[in-house]
Amino acid sequence: MLDVKQFKLSNSNEIVCEVLSWPDPNRSKDKDIVVRNAIQIITREANTDYGPSRYYLLRPWLMYQETNENISILNSDHVTSVSEPSAELYEQYEEGVYEMHVIAKQRKQVYAKERMEKQREYMERVAEFMKDSLEGPLDTRADSSESNVIQFPNGDETLH
Repeated sequence: MLDVKQFKLSNSNEIVCEVLSWPDPNRSKDKDIVVRNAIQIITREANTDYGPSRYYLLRPWLMYQETNENISILNSDHVTSVSEPSAELYEQYEEGVYEMHVIAKQRKQVYAKERMEKQREYMERVAEFMKDSLEGPLDTRADSSESNVIQFPNGDETLH
């Protein structure tokens, strides 16, 4: 069973995350809470036909920290409250984590495809450059009867 908690932080952020480890109570200087899959709860307010309304968004708390392999350290000095998430929030959290993982995987695939395309373009440019170099003046001079001796402007000295 996952140890999922809802945190209110001193900067007013509110996150839900899986806690991997809590500070060691036997070590007074240990303040680290190790977490993963941290999702921030963002509150929005809007006016509707029925009056003012409030809704919530779930977003990754830290950018590019969106897989099970990514862990974060939360300093317990910055936590003002810890709660068990409600059943509704827990369900939404699980769905949000799943979607976060899918989006992260898709982004990695798109990035890898773009990187491969750029590498292919670079290789084509290098091949074209090499082809032009081989077909250019150096190649034709080797086949010609011209001398490969360079004459200096005054004509008295030569370089072989």
